[in-house]
Amino acid sequence: MKLVKYLPALALLLTLTACGGGPEPPVNYDYDTGDSLPSLSAAVALPEELSFSEEEDAETGAVTYRYEGLTDTGSYVSQYADILERMYTCSVIDAQGVLQAEQSVSGDTGDIYVGAEAPGGGGVLQLHIVWDEASCSISPALLADQKITEPEPEPSSSSSLTLDEAIQFFQELSPATLGLDGSSMAAYEIYPDEGLVMVDNQPCIPVKVYGGAERRFAGSYLLSLDGSRLYQTDLSSDQVQELPIP
Repeated sequence: MKLVKYLPALALLLTLTACGGGPEPPVNYDYDTGDSLPSLSAAVALPEELSFSEEEDAETGAVTYRYEGLTDTGSYVSQYADILERMYTCSVIDAQGVLQAEQSVSGDTGDIYVGAEAPGGGGVLQLHIVWDEASCSISPALLADQKITEPEPEPSSSSSLTLDEAIQFFQELSPATLGLDGSSMAAYEIYPDEGLVMVDNQPCIPVKVYGGAERRFAGSYLLSLDGSRLYQTDLSSDQVQELPIP
């Protein structure tokens, strides 16, 4: 993962050194909600000979805090992430605020997002932490009016219908369930398509049904991979309607 590039045309770079009499690194990273998270230097004991700088994006006003002159930076990041999770209810998330599995932050280089929901509402307090062997950059951001969410579950192969099972599912239905004529699906031919279509956050198998001696198109349907949802597709409007499964 590349570190943030500091482009003079886009940002104003102010170099502040803790050892040169200039302003110290901030104690907290503040957000527009009035909330804050502790800064890296406030939460973790960093080397005294530390170079610190702030970069403010001229267009968005977003600030990136950069700490240089570090060694074994991954260990500082690991300590910081652990403190944020244990003491400030932060979690490892992605850029959109979706929970992620625990990640190792002890390597020489890397990047990670951590965040917590603002106590009074208003969004997610996010920190993007990027580091290499000698430096660490931290970019706070407020994901306004959002909450930390669980990732969408991936369909389990053990509970997913095969194409042959999808055909059998349709064969066992009454034609009336599908809005078709007749008393048995034996009069129809069923053709599931390769690939999946997402409906209501459910991966579905597309199925087309043909009937009659001339094999005329009779209907287009979507069957969820677990067999719990059935939809009819209106190809002219690209709309779907859920059908009750007996």
